[in-house]
Amino acid sequence: MNILIIQECGRHELNRNFRESLNFQRAFERLGVSCMVWGKGYANEAVPFEEIQKDRDVIFLMENYDETGWVPDLSKCAKNKIFWSIDAHCDLNSHLATCKKHQVDLVLSSTYSYIQEFQKIGFKGQWFPNAYPYDLIMPQPEKPKLHDIGFCGNLVNRREWITNIRQFFPMVFDVFVIGQDMVDAVCSYRIHWNRNIGDDVNYRTFETLGCGTFLLTNETGRLSDLFEIGKHLVTYTTLEDCVAKIQYYLKNDKEREEIAKAGHEHALKHHTYDCRAKQFIEIASNL
Repeated sequence: MNILIIQECGRHELNRNFRESLNFQRAFERLGVSCMVWGKGYANEAVPFEEIQKDRDVIFLMENYDETGWVPDLSKCAKNKIFWSIDAHCDLNSHLATCKKHQVDLVLSSTYSYIQEFQKIGFKGQWFPNAYPYDLIMPQPEKPKLHDIGFCGNLVNRREWITNIRQFFPMVFDVFVIGQDMVDAVCSYRIHWNRNIGDDVNYRTFETLGCGTFLLTNETGRLSDLFEIGKHLVTYTTLEDCVAKIQYYLKNDKEREEIAKAGHEHALKHHTYDCRAKQFIEIASNL
């Protein structure tokens, strides 16, 4: 199988190697599958799409933010076309429009509930959760845990929660910390607090477990289909519940560390890009 991945090159140097397209390319190569990444900002951008796609069997479209319309019209391309809708929770309508424009053969949705939205407009959909790159994200047992609780990410729906939690704990707040700096930050927390948007199981869920750090996140639809709650990670509902669980797991080091270890082992076995690459090959083979 020869795969062509379409996605813009990462705009931030520190985070570029963490780009979905490059994570998948490395995973496919480890599996012995031919894969090329093509898109805006890459050295091969100047090569016409018609030439690039010539010897490829599957087009894997990962571009979720085509703001300038650089992605060529794929509607007339005879190859199997699969679109990975990663950030539909940010702009569902643009993802629906992408499917219509390019007439994709299948939509892989990282959020389960959006599958029906793609199906409503006539496209086949399948759940394809996020993942993490185990070659870039891993535990750092040689480094001490410097902070009891931290959050590494963007504010979005989290500002009020963070403000309230900080009334009870000296919570570290790392905003727009990316790449290896993100890994270092998450590995420095005893507890990494997270809050998913809606029922989207975000990247930080997988990345935290990949770091071998204890994860406390909000109850999220389908999360229990991916992880065993209480064994691999812990969830909260209300602010009171969240504060109580932070207090409990800061006092119970052994239990917290056992959950962090089990979460990492489970993520390494089931939620790496190598795992998703194997799933993708099976999916693409059955189109």
